[in-house]
Amino acid sequence: HNVSDAVNLISEKEPYFPLVHDPANSDKSLTAAGSSAVPSGSLSSTEKHRNEDDILKRFQLFKQFDIVQDHSDHHYSGKGSSLKQPSKTGAKKIQDEWRILEKDLPETIFVRVYESRMDLLRAVIVGAEGTPYHDGLFFFDIFFPSGYPNVPPLVYYHSGGLRINPNLYNCGKVCLSLL
Repeated sequence: HNVSDAVNLISEKEPYFPLVHDPANSDKSLTAAGSSAVPSGSLSSTEKHRNEDDILKRFQLFKQFDIVQDHSDHHYSGKGSSLKQPSKTGAKKIQDEWRILEKDLPETIFVRVYESRMDLLRAVIVGAEGTPYHDGLFFFDIFFPSGYPNVPPLVYYHSGGLRINPNLYNCGKVCLSLL
């Protein structure tokens, strides 16, 4: 498996959908929520090759660090307000962190920030090879409270109801004490 096989990535012009497991799909692939998956057994070899090429092209175009508008599917979108800006210190710290993330992300981490909501961030981490998390996709929604950086961020893990690590709860809670 590689990341492009597991992820139906999206181009900049398409809406963002978190990836979910489609139980109706017998090959247990991940698909974008709201999309329909075509079982791989029903495609000809030419169609499969075109589909794989399309996924690879979309993967190569996908930005590791992206600034987008729509934050409506973010877990914390109802928390805080787009009118209430972070404190001057908090805004500067967040901007500094954006610059670091934009330049220095490992290839298995993807970050999305929101133009109108500096206090929100989404990170997707691809599980490392050679670990029980290999090629798993781990979605985290992060909220920076108005007291940030003196107050820790809130983090929500999209678990799908599973608890795969003692620090990641099936209700979405993340134990940040390790950090």
